[in-house]
Amino acid sequence: MTRLILVRHCESSGQEPEATLTEVGHRQARALLPSLDRVGIDFVVSSPYERALQSIAPFATKHSLTVHQDARFRERELSAVALPDWLDHLERSYRDLDYRHPTGESGRDAQQRAWQAIDEVVDAGHRCPAIVAHGNLIALILRRIDPSIGFEFWRGLSNPDVYQLSRTDGSKWRSERLWSPMLPSESLDRDPLPRS
Repeated sequence: MTRLILVRHCESSGQEPEATLTEVGHRQARALLPSLDRVGIDFVVSSPYERALQSIAPFATKHSLTVHQDARFRERELSAVALPDWLDHLERSYRDLDYRHPTGESGRDAQQRAWQAIDEVVDAGHRCPAIVAHGNLIALILRRIDPSIGFEFWRGLSNPDVYQLSRTDGSKWRSERLWSPMLPSESLDRDPLPRS
């Protein structure tokens, strides 16, 4: 069986590439440890954005893993200019994967670059690689497995979030959500995944 883990970054202070995690985001990154420890990750590749790198840093440090960076896992660029109605553009882009703002990237283009990188990671023969990325891109990655995934699915993703992709030889990819979002009143230090 081939497995890989998709990790959405923790709460960040902004959307620009250099935006760091918030104080809550740093606690969330530490709270990810028990969940990620259980799945046997042996290789980590991340978006080069600071919030993604900081989200996986506690896990990588604990396991003495190098965090490899791949710009193909950066967030999708909906537009190079600020859009007051950006949510409308994003929703439209899930209805039509080829839609693009004149200064942006289509959902299909972002999906294809991400899957090209995923295929390379999988072909390298790691036991269980982890990919750290961003919500819009992760939703587009998962949409290739399940075409019903769209705008509302994206809205339902949490920071952080964790999905496992798996397949047996010759079969299609399957996805499974491993992360259970915590209620605001719950401690960020508890184990967020039920044991199974």
